[in-house]
Amino acid sequence: MTIQPLILLLAGAGLALGDGKTDYNTYCAACHAPDGLGASNGTFPPLAESPWVVGDPSRAIKVVLHGLHGPVTVGDKTFNLEMPPQGAVLKDEQIAGILTYVRSSWGNKQAAVSPGEVAAIRSAFSKRETAWTGEELDKLHPLPETKPAIKHLISRVYHGEWQKLPDFQALQAKSIEEEHTGRISASQSDRKNNYGIVWDGELTIPEAGNYVFELQVDDGAAVYIEGQEILRVDGIGPLAADRSRTKTIPLTQGDHKIRIDYFEATGEEGIFLRFRKDGTKNWVALSEKPTSQGKVTPRIPITPNPGEAVMYRNFIEDVSPRAIGVGYDGGVNLAFSADNLNVSLIWTGAFIDGGKHWTDRGQGNQKPSGENVVRLGNVPGYAKLSAPDASWPKMPQEAGVPFHFRGYRLNKAQQPTFLYHLGEVEVTDESIPEFGEGGQKLALNRTITFTNPGSSPLEVSMLLAQGKVMAGSSTGSYVVGDNTTLVIEADVAAQPVLRDSGKQLVLPLSIQPGTSKISLKYQW
Repeated sequence: MTIQPLILLLAGAGLALGDGKTDYNTYCAACHAPDGLGASNGTFPPLAESPWVVGDPSRAIKVVLHGLHGPVTVGDKTFNLEMPPQGAVLKDEQIAGILTYVRSSWGNKQAAVSPGEVAAIRSAFSKRETAWTGEELDKLHPLPETKPAIKHLISRVYHGEWQKLPDFQALQAKSIEEEHTGRISASQSDRKNNYGIVWDGELTIPEAGNYVFELQVDDGAAVYIEGQEILRVDGIGPLAADRSRTKTIPLTQGDHKIRIDYFEATGEEGIFLRFRKDGTKNWVALSEKPTSQGKVTPRIPITPNPGEAVMYRNFIEDVSPRAIGVGYDGGVNLAFSADNLNVSLIWTGAFIDGGKHWTDRGQGNQKPSGENVVRLGNVPGYAKLSAPDASWPKMPQEAGVPFHFRGYRLNKAQQPTFLYHLGEVEVTDESIPEFGEGGQKLALNRTITFTNPGSSPLEVSMLLAQGKVMAGSSTGSYVVGDNTTLVIEADVAAQPVLRDSGKQLVLPLSIQPGTSKISLKYQW
Protein backbone atom coordinates (compact mmCIF):
# COMPACT_ATOMS: atom_id res chain seq x y z
CA MET A 1 0.00 0.00 0.00
CA THR A 2 1.30 3.48 -0.86
CA ILE A 3 0.72 6.25 1.66
CA GLN A 4 1.59 9.93 1.93
CA PRO A 5 4.69 10.82 3.97
CA LEU A 6 5.17 8.65 7.04
CA ILE A 7 6.98 11.64 8.35
CA LEU A 8 5.88 14.53 6.22
CA LEU A 9 6.31 15.95 9.57
CA LEU A 10 7.19 19.40 10.62
CA ALA A 11 7.52 23.11 9.40
CA GLY A 12 10.44 25.52 8.89
CA ALA A 13 12.50 28.25 10.48
CA GLY A 14 12.56 30.06 7.14
CA LEU A 15 8.74 30.08 6.87
CA ALA A 16 5.95 31.30 9.08
CA LEU A 17 4.35 28.58 11.20
CA GLY A 18 1.12 29.03 9.28
CA ASP A 19 2.85 28.06 6.01
CA GLY A 20 4.06 24.82 7.54
CA LYS A 21 0.57 24.04 8.78
CA THR A 22 -0.92 24.71 5.35
CA ASP A 23 1.59 22.43 3.63
CA TYR A 24 1.09 19.76 6.28
CA ASN A 25 -2.66 19.76 5.72
CA THR A 26 -2.11 19.67 1.95
CA TYR A 27 0.50 16.90 1.74
CA CYS A 28 0.38 14.97 5.03
CA ALA A 29 -2.98 15.15 6.80
CA ALA A 30 -4.70 12.64 4.52
CA CYS A 31 -2.63 9.88 6.15
CA HIS A 32 -1.40 11.33 9.43
CA ALA A 33 -4.66 13.24 10.17
CA PRO A 34 -5.05 16.96 10.95
CA ASP A 35 -4.54 16.20 14.65
CA GLY A 36 -1.40 14.12 14.02
CA LEU A 37 -2.92 10.96 15.45
CA GLY A 38 -2.96 8.93 12.23
CA ALA A 39 -5.92 8.74 9.87
CA SER A 40 -8.59 6.03 10.03
CA ASN A 41 -8.36 5.61 13.80
CA GLY A 42 -4.63 5.09 13.78
CA THR A 43 -4.32 2.94 10.66
CA PHE A 44 -1.48 5.28 9.66
CA PRO A 45 1.45 6.26 11.93
CA PRO A 46 0.84 9.02 14.48
CA LEU A 47 3.08 12.08 14.71
CA ALA A 48 1.62 13.52 17.92
CA GLU A 49 4.05 12.93 20.78
CA SER A 50 5.97 10.54 18.54
CA PRO A 51 9.62 9.67 19.28
CA TRP A 52 10.21 9.86 15.53
CA VAL A 53 9.99 13.66 15.67
CA VAL A 54 12.08 14.15 18.83
CA GLY A 55 15.67 15.40 18.89
CA ASP A 56 17.87 15.57 15.79
CA PRO A 57 15.57 16.22 12.79
CA SER A 58 17.87 14.32 10.39
CA ARG A 59 15.82 11.14 10.68
CA ALA A 60 12.60 12.91 9.68
CA ILE A 61 14.27 14.89 6.90
CA LYS A 62 15.68 11.72 5.33
CA VAL A 63 12.29 10.03 5.42
CA VAL A 64 10.57 12.96 3.75
CA LEU A 65 13.27 13.28 1.08
CA HIS A 66 13.70 9.61 0.19
CA GLY A 67 10.66 7.75 1.56
CA LEU A 68 10.41 4.80 3.91
CA HIS A 69 10.15 1.08 3.20
CA GLY A 70 9.28 -1.86 5.46
CA PRO A 71 8.05 -2.15 9.04
CA VAL A 72 8.55 0.56 11.65
CA THR A 73 7.29 0.75 15.23
CA VAL A 74 5.68 3.90 16.60
CA GLY A 75 4.60 3.67 20.21
CA ASP A 76 2.95 0.30 20.78
CA LYS A 77 2.14 -0.43 17.13
CA THR A 78 4.09 -1.71 14.11
CA PHE A 79 3.26 -0.24 10.68
CA ASN A 80 4.28 -1.80 7.37
CA LEU A 81 3.17 0.85 4.88
CA GLU A 82 5.18 2.15 1.92
CA MET A 83 5.88 5.89 1.98
CA PRO A 84 7.00 7.43 -1.31
CA PRO A 85 9.86 9.98 -1.49
CA GLN A 86 8.84 13.64 -1.46
CA GLY A 87 12.17 15.28 -2.28
CA ALA A 88 11.21 15.88 -5.89
CA VAL A 89 7.84 17.34 -4.88
CA LEU A 90 8.67 19.62 -1.97
CA LYS A 91 11.24 22.40 -1.74
CA ASP A 92 13.68 22.67 1.17
CA GLU A 93 11.62 25.52 2.63
CA GLN A 94 8.43 23.48 2.47
CA ILE A 95 9.97 20.42 4.14
CA ALA A 96 11.48 22.64 6.85
CA GLY A 97 8.12 24.34 7.37
CA ILE A 98 6.19 21.07 7.63
CA LEU A 99 8.71 19.57 10.05
CA THR A 100 8.76 22.68 12.24
CA TYR A 101 4.96 22.63 12.43
CA VAL A 102 4.85 18.96 13.42
CA ARG A 103 7.68 19.31 15.94
CA SER A 104 5.81 22.11 17.72
CA SER A 105 2.25 20.72 17.58
CA TRP A 106 0.03 18.14 19.41
CA GLY A 107 2.28 17.91 22.47
CA ASN A 108 5.57 17.96 20.53
CA LYS A 109 8.01 20.58 21.83
CA GLN A 110 11.05 20.43 19.57
CA ALA A 111 13.25 23.04 17.93
CA ALA A 112 12.47 24.42 14.49
CA VAL A 113 14.00 22.94 11.34
CA SER A 114 15.80 25.28 8.94
CA PRO A 115 15.85 25.05 5.14
CA GLY A 116 19.63 24.82 5.43
CA GLU A 117 19.40 21.57 7.41
CA VAL A 118 17.18 20.09 4.73
CA ALA A 119 19.48 21.30 1.94
CA ALA A 120 22.54 19.75 3.62
CA ILE A 121 20.96 16.31 3.85
CA ARG A 122 19.56 16.57 0.33
CA SER A 123 23.10 17.29 -0.95
CA ALA A 124 24.81 14.59 1.14
CA PHE A 125 22.46 11.88 -0.14
CA SER A 126 21.79 13.23 -3.62
CA LYS A 127 22.69 9.92 -5.25
CA ARG A 128 20.42 7.80 -3.04
CA GLU A 129 17.71 6.13 -5.13
CA THR A 130 16.06 3.82 -2.56
CA ALA A 131 13.81 4.48 0.41
CA TRP A 132 15.17 4.26 3.92
CA THR A 133 14.30 1.32 6.16
CA GLY A 134 13.51 1.48 9.83
CA GLU A 135 16.56 -0.66 10.59
CA GLU A 136 18.88 1.75 8.75
CA LEU A 137 17.47 4.77 10.53
CA ASP A 138 17.67 3.08 13.93
CA LYS A 139 21.43 2.61 13.46
CA LEU A 140 22.02 6.15 12.24
CA HIS A 141 19.55 7.93 14.51
CA PRO A 142 18.54 5.75 17.49
CA LEU A 143 15.19 6.65 18.99
CA PRO A 144 15.34 8.11 22.50
CA GLU A 145 15.26 5.45 25.17
CA THR A 146 12.09 5.24 27.19
CA LYS A 147 11.76 3.83 30.65
CA PRO A 148 9.55 0.72 30.86
CA ALA A 149 6.06 1.39 32.18
CA ILE A 150 6.34 -1.60 34.57
CA LYS A 151 9.24 -1.60 37.02
CA HIS A 152 10.63 -4.60 38.96
CA LEU A 153 8.70 -6.99 36.69
CA ILE A 154 8.86 -10.66 37.73
CA SER A 155 7.28 -13.61 35.93
CA ARG A 156 6.24 -16.95 37.42
CA VAL A 157 5.60 -19.86 35.04
CA TYR A 158 3.16 -22.70 35.80
CA HIS A 159 2.42 -25.95 33.97
CA GLY A 160 -1.08 -27.41 33.73
CA GLU A 161 -4.12 -28.03 31.58
CA TRP A 162 -6.90 -25.53 32.15
CA GLN A 163 -10.07 -24.41 30.37
CA LYS A 164 -10.29 -21.24 32.47
CA LEU A 165 -7.91 -19.20 34.58
CA PRO A 166 -6.88 -21.19 37.65
CA ASP A 167 -6.06 -19.84 41.10
CA PHE A 168 -2.33 -19.48 40.55
CA GLN A 169 -1.85 -18.49 44.19
CA ALA A 170 -2.67 -22.07 45.15
CA LEU A 171 -0.18 -23.58 42.63
CA GLN A 172 3.58 -24.09 42.69
CA ALA A 173 5.54 -22.13 40.06
CA LYS A 174 7.97 -24.09 37.86
CA SER A 175 10.28 -21.10 37.39
CA ILE A 176 10.69 -17.45 38.42
CA GLU A 177 12.41 -14.85 36.23
CA GLU A 178 13.16 -11.12 36.21
CA GLU A 179 11.80 -9.39 33.10
CA HIS A 180 14.11 -6.46 32.39
CA THR A 181 12.22 -5.18 29.33
CA GLY A 182 9.29 -4.07 31.49
CA ARG A 183 6.85 -5.73 29.10
CA ILE A 184 5.01 -9.02 29.36
CA SER A 185 5.26 -11.75 26.71
CA ALA A 186 3.32 -15.00 26.32
CA SER A 187 6.32 -16.73 24.68
CA GLN A 188 7.79 -19.72 26.52
CA SER A 189 10.97 -21.52 25.47
CA ASP A 190 10.21 -24.89 27.08
CA ARG A 191 6.63 -25.47 25.88
CA LYS A 192 3.99 -24.20 23.47
CA ASN A 193 0.80 -25.40 25.17
CA ASN A 194 -0.71 -25.96 28.62
CA TYR A 195 1.06 -23.36 30.71
CA GLY A 196 0.34 -20.24 32.68
CA ILE A 197 2.26 -17.11 33.63
CA VAL A 198 1.78 -14.61 36.45
CA TRP A 199 3.56 -11.25 36.20
CA ASP A 200 4.02 -8.90 39.16
CA GLY A 201 5.49 -5.41 39.08
CA GLU A 202 4.94 -1.71 39.65
CA LEU A 203 3.12 0.38 37.04
CA THR A 204 4.34 3.97 36.87
CA ILE A 205 1.60 6.57 36.39
CA PRO A 206 3.05 9.95 35.32
CA GLU A 207 0.13 12.09 36.51
CA ALA A 208 -3.15 11.63 38.33
CA GLY A 209 -6.28 11.06 36.30
CA ASN A 210 -8.54 8.46 34.71
CA TYR A 211 -6.71 5.77 32.71
CA VAL A 212 -8.08 3.39 30.07
CA PHE A 213 -6.74 -0.19 30.01
CA GLU A 214 -7.28 -2.59 27.11
CA LEU A 215 -6.73 -6.36 27.09
CA GLN A 216 -6.88 -8.89 24.24
CA VAL A 217 -5.63 -12.44 24.71
CA ASP A 218 -5.35 -16.03 23.49
CA ASP A 219 -6.48 -17.85 25.63
CA GLY A 220 -7.32 -16.21 29.00
CA ALA A 221 -5.99 -13.42 31.23
CA ALA A 222 -6.92 -11.13 34.10
CA VAL A 223 -5.36 -7.81 35.15
CA TYR A 224 -5.20 -6.51 38.73
CA ILE A 225 -4.24 -3.03 39.95
CA GLU A 226 -3.52 -2.73 43.68
CA GLY A 227 -5.12 -6.14 44.15
CA GLN A 228 -8.41 -5.19 42.42
CA GLU A 229 -9.39 -6.98 39.21
CA ILE A 230 -9.98 -4.49 36.39
CA LEU A 231 -10.03 -6.71 33.28
CA ARG A 232 -10.72 -10.35 32.49
CA VAL A 233 -10.94 -12.38 29.27
CA ASP A 234 -11.45 -16.00 30.25
CA GLY A 235 -11.94 -19.37 28.57
CA ILE A 236 -10.54 -20.71 25.32
CA GLY A 237 -10.46 -18.33 22.38
CA PRO A 238 -8.31 -16.40 19.91
CA LEU A 239 -6.91 -12.90 19.77
CA ALA A 240 -9.89 -11.10 18.27
CA ALA A 241 -11.75 -7.83 18.59
CA ASP A 242 -14.81 -9.48 20.15
CA ARG A 243 -12.59 -10.82 22.97
CA SER A 244 -11.17 -7.36 23.66
CA ARG A 245 -12.01 -5.68 26.98
CA THR A 246 -11.46 -2.10 28.17
CA LYS A 247 -11.78 -0.49 31.58
CA THR A 248 -11.35 3.09 32.80
CA ILE A 249 -10.14 3.59 36.38
CA PRO A 250 -8.83 6.59 38.39
CA LEU A 251 -5.15 6.40 39.38
CA THR A 252 -2.94 8.71 41.41
CA GLN A 253 0.51 9.78 40.29
CA GLY A 254 3.28 7.32 41.19
CA ASP A 255 3.78 3.56 41.26
CA HIS A 256 0.91 1.08 41.54
CA LYS A 257 1.13 -2.67 42.03
CA ILE A 258 0.07 -4.57 38.91
CA ARG A 259 -0.47 -8.30 38.41
CA ILE A 260 -1.40 -10.13 35.22
CA ASP A 261 -2.57 -13.77 35.25
CA TYR A 262 -2.38 -15.58 31.91
CA PHE A 263 -2.96 -19.12 30.67
CA GLU A 264 -2.48 -20.85 27.31
CA ALA A 265 -4.28 -24.11 26.47
CA THR A 266 -3.48 -25.29 22.94
CA GLY A 267 -2.99 -23.72 19.52
CA GLU A 268 -2.06 -20.06 19.17
CA GLU A 269 -0.82 -17.97 22.09
CA GLY A 270 -0.47 -14.25 22.70
CA ILE A 271 -1.46 -11.27 24.83
CA PHE A 272 -2.00 -7.57 24.10
CA LEU A 273 -2.14 -5.20 27.08
CA ARG A 274 -1.89 -1.43 26.91
CA PHE A 275 -3.15 1.73 28.62
CA ARG A 276 -3.54 5.46 28.06
CA LYS A 277 -4.75 8.48 29.94
CA ASP A 278 -8.44 9.11 29.28
CA GLY A 279 -8.92 11.91 26.78
CA THR A 280 -5.68 11.12 24.93
CA LYS A 281 -5.07 8.67 22.08
CA ASN A 282 -1.44 7.71 22.67
CA TRP A 283 -1.31 4.18 24.08
CA VAL A 284 1.52 2.79 26.20
CA ALA A 285 2.23 -0.88 25.48
CA LEU A 286 2.62 -3.22 28.46
CA SER A 287 3.11 -6.33 26.31
CA GLU A 288 5.38 -7.52 23.56
CA LYS A 289 3.85 -8.60 20.28
CA PRO A 290 2.20 -12.07 20.47
CA THR A 291 4.38 -14.97 19.37
CA SER A 292 1.88 -16.39 16.84
CA GLN A 293 -1.26 -14.35 16.60
CA GLY A 294 -2.73 -15.60 13.31
CA LYS A 295 -5.16 -13.09 11.86
CA VAL A 296 -6.18 -10.50 14.43
CA THR A 297 -9.26 -8.46 13.62
CA PRO A 298 -8.17 -4.82 13.80
CA ARG A 299 -9.81 -2.65 16.41
CA ILE A 300 -11.73 0.33 15.08
CA PRO A 301 -13.03 2.13 18.18
CA ILE A 302 -16.02 4.30 17.37
CA THR A 303 -15.89 7.54 19.34
CA PRO A 304 -18.11 10.62 19.24
CA ASN A 305 -16.87 14.05 18.24
CA PRO A 306 -16.62 16.59 21.09
CA GLY A 307 -20.07 17.70 22.16
CA GLU A 308 -21.85 15.28 19.82
CA ALA A 309 -23.25 11.76 19.75
CA VAL A 310 -22.21 9.03 17.31
CA MET A 311 -24.44 6.22 16.03
CA TYR A 312 -23.68 2.60 15.12
CA ARG A 313 -26.31 0.65 13.18
CA ASN A 314 -25.19 -2.95 13.20
CA PHE A 315 -25.50 -6.20 15.17
CA ILE A 316 -24.97 -5.58 18.90
CA GLU A 317 -24.87 -8.39 21.46
CA ASP A 318 -28.03 -8.69 23.58
CA VAL A 319 -30.02 -6.49 21.17
CA SER A 320 -32.44 -7.56 18.42
CA PRO A 321 -31.19 -7.57 14.77
CA ARG A 322 -32.26 -3.97 14.12
CA ALA A 323 -29.99 -2.47 16.76
CA ILE A 324 -29.10 1.23 16.87
CA GLY A 325 -26.18 2.09 19.13
CA VAL A 326 -25.67 5.65 20.41
CA GLY A 327 -22.44 6.86 22.00
CA TYR A 328 -22.65 10.23 23.77
CA ASP A 329 -19.57 12.40 24.23
CA GLY A 330 -18.46 11.92 27.83
CA GLY A 331 -18.85 8.18 28.12
CA VAL A 332 -22.57 7.34 28.33
CA ASN A 333 -24.02 4.92 25.76
CA LEU A 334 -27.21 3.08 24.81
CA ALA A 335 -28.51 0.57 22.26
CA PHE A 336 -32.07 0.92 20.97
CA SER A 337 -34.03 -1.93 19.38
CA ALA A 338 -36.06 -0.90 16.33
CA ASP A 339 -37.77 -4.30 16.58
CA ASN A 340 -38.81 -4.03 20.22
CA LEU A 341 -39.25 -0.22 20.36
CA ASN A 342 -37.23 0.17 23.53
CA VAL A 343 -33.74 0.87 24.80
CA SER A 344 -32.20 -2.58 25.27
CA LEU A 345 -28.83 -1.69 26.86
CA ILE A 346 -27.11 1.22 28.57
CA TRP A 347 -23.46 1.37 29.60
CA THR A 348 -20.64 3.76 30.51
CA GLY A 349 -17.11 4.29 29.25
CA ALA A 350 -16.01 3.34 25.73
CA PHE A 351 -18.76 3.03 23.11
CA ILE A 352 -18.18 0.15 20.68
CA ASP A 353 -15.60 -1.39 18.36
CA GLY A 354 -16.45 -1.43 14.65
CA GLY A 355 -13.56 -3.72 13.70
CA LYS A 356 -15.60 -6.92 13.37
CA HIS A 357 -18.25 -5.48 11.09
CA TRP A 358 -16.05 -3.05 9.17
CA THR A 359 -13.34 -5.58 8.28
CA ASP A 360 -13.84 -8.29 5.64
CA ARG A 361 -17.63 -8.05 6.10
CA GLY A 362 -17.34 -9.62 9.53
CA GLN A 363 -20.38 -11.39 10.95
CA GLY A 364 -21.78 -11.86 14.43
CA ASN A 365 -22.71 -9.54 17.28
CA GLN A 366 -20.39 -6.93 18.79
CA LYS A 367 -20.26 -6.40 22.54
CA PRO A 368 -20.30 -2.90 24.09
CA SER A 369 -16.74 -1.75 24.75
CA GLY A 370 -17.35 -0.10 28.12
CA GLU A 371 -18.50 -1.16 31.55
CA ASN A 372 -21.62 -1.07 33.77
CA VAL A 373 -23.71 -2.73 31.05
CA VAL A 374 -27.37 -2.79 32.13
CA ARG A 375 -30.10 -4.75 30.31
CA LEU A 376 -33.31 -2.79 29.95
CA GLY A 377 -35.70 -3.85 27.17
CA ASN A 378 -36.23 -7.32 25.76
CA VAL A 379 -32.86 -9.13 25.78
CA PRO A 380 -32.23 -12.61 24.32
CA GLY A 381 -31.79 -15.24 26.98
CA TYR A 382 -34.44 -13.89 29.34
CA ALA A 383 -38.00 -15.19 29.54
CA LYS A 384 -40.49 -13.30 27.41
CA LEU A 385 -43.41 -11.82 29.29
CA SER A 386 -46.09 -11.95 26.61
CA ALA A 387 -46.33 -12.14 22.82
CA PRO A 388 -45.74 -10.56 20.45
CA ASP A 389 -43.27 -8.12 22.06
CA ALA A 390 -41.72 -8.56 25.49
CA SER A 391 -40.44 -4.96 25.63
CA TRP A 392 -44.08 -3.83 25.80
CA PRO A 393 -45.87 -6.67 27.61
CA LYS A 394 -49.50 -5.77 27.02
CA MET A 395 -52.39 -6.16 29.39
CA PRO A 396 -54.75 -9.03 28.44
CA GLN A 397 -57.45 -6.69 27.13
CA GLU A 398 -54.97 -5.00 24.77
CA ALA A 399 -53.44 -8.10 23.16
CA GLY A 400 -53.98 -6.85 19.60
CA VAL A 401 -52.24 -3.42 19.79
CA PRO A 402 -49.99 -2.96 16.69
CA PHE A 403 -46.49 -1.49 17.19
CA HIS A 404 -44.58 0.43 14.50
CA PHE A 405 -41.08 2.00 14.35
CA ARG A 406 -41.01 5.38 12.59
CA GLY A 407 -37.28 6.16 12.67
CA TYR A 408 -35.56 8.95 14.57
CA ARG A 409 -34.68 12.62 14.35
CA LEU A 410 -31.38 14.25 15.35
CA ASN A 411 -30.79 17.49 17.27
CA LYS A 412 -27.81 19.81 16.65
CA ALA A 413 -25.61 17.59 18.83
CA GLN A 414 -26.51 14.57 16.67
CA GLN A 415 -28.43 13.04 19.57
CA PRO A 416 -31.40 10.95 18.37
CA THR A 417 -35.01 11.01 19.47
CA PHE A 418 -36.60 7.67 18.55
CA LEU A 419 -40.12 7.73 17.07
CA TYR A 420 -42.67 4.92 17.17
CA HIS A 421 -46.38 4.08 17.48
CA LEU A 422 -48.21 2.00 20.07
CA GLY A 423 -51.46 1.49 18.21
CA GLU A 424 -52.59 5.01 17.35
CA VAL A 425 -50.53 6.53 20.17
CA GLU A 426 -47.47 8.44 18.91
CA VAL A 427 -44.32 8.06 21.04
CA THR A 428 -41.07 10.05 21.18
CA ASP A 429 -38.19 8.52 23.17
CA GLU A 430 -35.28 10.88 23.89
CA SER A 431 -32.18 10.29 26.05
CA ILE A 432 -29.79 13.10 27.06
CA PRO A 433 -26.61 12.58 29.15
CA GLU A 434 -26.00 14.63 32.28
CA PHE A 435 -22.51 15.36 33.62
CA GLY A 436 -21.06 16.97 36.69
CA GLU A 437 -17.93 19.06 37.09
CA GLY A 438 -14.87 17.81 35.24
CA GLY A 439 -16.96 15.60 32.97
CA GLN A 440 -17.83 13.15 35.74
CA LYS A 441 -20.58 10.78 34.58
CA LEU A 442 -23.78 11.35 36.50
CA ALA A 443 -26.86 10.25 34.61
CA LEU A 444 -28.73 9.50 31.42
CA ASN A 445 -32.06 11.33 31.38
CA ARG A 446 -34.66 9.56 29.26
CA THR A 447 -37.99 11.21 28.44
CA ILE A 448 -40.78 9.24 26.76
CA THR A 449 -43.69 11.36 25.49
CA PHE A 450 -47.05 9.85 24.51
CA THR A 451 -49.61 11.60 22.29
CA ASN A 452 -52.95 9.79 22.34
CA PRO A 453 -55.31 11.23 19.68
CA GLY A 454 -58.17 8.93 20.67
CA SER A 455 -60.89 9.27 23.26
CA SER A 456 -59.97 6.20 25.33
CA PRO A 457 -56.85 5.40 27.38
CA LEU A 458 -54.38 2.81 26.11
CA GLU A 459 -53.56 0.20 28.74
CA VAL A 460 -50.10 -1.33 28.16
CA SER A 461 -47.01 -1.98 30.23
CA MET A 462 -43.34 -1.32 29.60
CA LEU A 463 -40.32 -3.49 30.42
CA LEU A 464 -37.85 -1.22 32.26
CA ALA A 465 -35.05 -3.62 33.21
CA GLN A 466 -34.04 -7.27 33.20
CA GLY A 467 -31.48 -9.35 35.05
CA LYS A 468 -30.42 -7.98 38.41
CA VAL A 469 -33.15 -5.67 39.76
CA MET A 470 -34.01 -4.60 43.31
CA ALA A 471 -36.01 -1.82 44.96
CA GLY A 472 -34.00 1.27 45.89
CA SER A 473 -33.82 3.20 49.14
CA SER A 474 -36.13 6.01 47.98
CA THR A 475 -39.62 6.00 46.51
CA GLY A 476 -39.65 5.39 42.78
CA SER A 477 -36.00 4.24 42.63
CA TYR A 478 -34.54 0.85 41.75
CA VAL A 479 -31.04 -0.59 41.52
CA VAL A 480 -30.48 -2.26 38.15
CA GLY A 481 -27.30 -4.11 37.27
CA ASP A 482 -24.45 -3.78 39.76
CA ASN A 483 -24.34 -0.05 40.48
CA THR A 484 -26.94 1.80 38.38
CA THR A 485 -29.89 3.53 40.01
CA LEU A 486 -33.13 4.02 38.05
CA VAL A 487 -35.45 6.83 39.20
CA ILE A 488 -38.97 6.84 37.72
CA GLU A 489 -41.28 9.84 37.37
CA ALA A 490 -44.55 9.43 35.45
CA ASP A 491 -48.06 10.82 35.26
CA VAL A 492 -49.43 7.85 33.32
CA ALA A 493 -48.10 4.93 35.35
CA ALA A 494 -49.07 2.72 38.20
CA GLN A 495 -46.59 1.22 40.68
CA PRO A 496 -43.76 -0.73 38.94
CA VAL A 497 -43.97 -4.48 39.31
CA LEU A 498 -41.06 -6.86 39.94
CA ARG A 499 -41.59 -10.18 38.15
CA ASP A 500 -39.68 -13.42 37.63
CA SER A 501 -38.19 -13.46 41.14
CA GLY A 502 -37.01 -9.88 40.83
CA LYS A 503 -35.37 -10.31 37.40
CA GLN A 504 -37.81 -8.14 35.47
CA LEU A 505 -39.10 -4.65 36.30
CA VAL A 506 -42.37 -3.84 34.52
CA LEU A 507 -44.18 -0.50 34.51
CA PRO A 508 -47.99 -0.64 33.88
CA LEU A 509 -49.16 2.37 31.87
CA SER A 510 -52.52 4.03 31.36
CA ILE A 511 -51.96 6.40 28.45
CA GLN A 512 -54.81 8.92 28.58
CA PRO A 513 -56.06 11.02 25.64
CA GLY A 514 -53.78 14.00 25.02
CA THR A 515 -50.09 14.27 25.87
CA SER A 516 -48.31 12.66 28.82
CA LYS A 517 -44.74 11.80 29.77
CA ILE A 518 -42.49 9.36 31.62
CA SER A 519 -39.11 10.49 32.99
CA LEU A 520 -36.47 7.85 33.63
CA LYS A 521 -33.10 8.76 35.10
CA TYR A 522 -30.27 6.20 35.08
CA GLN A 523 -27.59 7.26 37.58
CA TRP A 524 -24.10 5.86 38.09
